[in-house]
This record gives sequence, structure tokens and C-alpha cells, in this order.
Amino acid sequence: MNSHRVPYSGLALPAPTAFAPGIESYAAATRRFAWQGIRAIGRLVRLWRDYRAALRELESLSDADLRDLRFKRIDLSEIAWDEARRRADAARGR
Repeated sequence: MNSHRVPYSGLALPAPTAFAPGIESYAAATRRFAWQGIRAIGRLVRLWRDYRAALRELESLSDADLRDLRFKRIDLSEIAWDEARRRADAARGR
């Protein structure tokens, strides 16, 4: 089936021609799509939770610790997102 994937959500939008008679009913496709959406929301919530945890941990570091790691406070948000995405990819087995 042709589909378009939304990054980090795992959501696959069905192609308009995906509902051929006898292959899958519209009701079954709708249920499948609804469950994909629910799982995608769960993945996004976990991504946000991992981001906040990583950001809290980084923000708790002293200026001297950040200097030792060669991080600047302005970069902490980007570093936290990178870590959250890394954790999401690891959880999905990538």
C-alpha cells in the first residue's frame, strides 16, 4: 500500500487509492488508521517526556560542568531534542 510517513510519529497516511474493493473495507481501514493515530500520540508524548527529562538534567549542570563538556546554555534545548530523538529511535529498534 502506498503511504506517507509523518516523522517520529510512526503515522502512515493511506494513499487515496488504498481502498480497493475486496482488499480492505473502509471501516477496517478507518479503525486501523485511528489506532495508528492513538499510537502516534503516545509516541509524541513519550518524545516530549524524554525531551523534558534530558533538558532538566542538562539545566541542572553548573557552568563549569557545561564548559567541561563544551556546551553552551543556549544549545541545551537542541541537545535535549537530539537526546529525546535518540531515545525514541532506540525504543523503536533503529
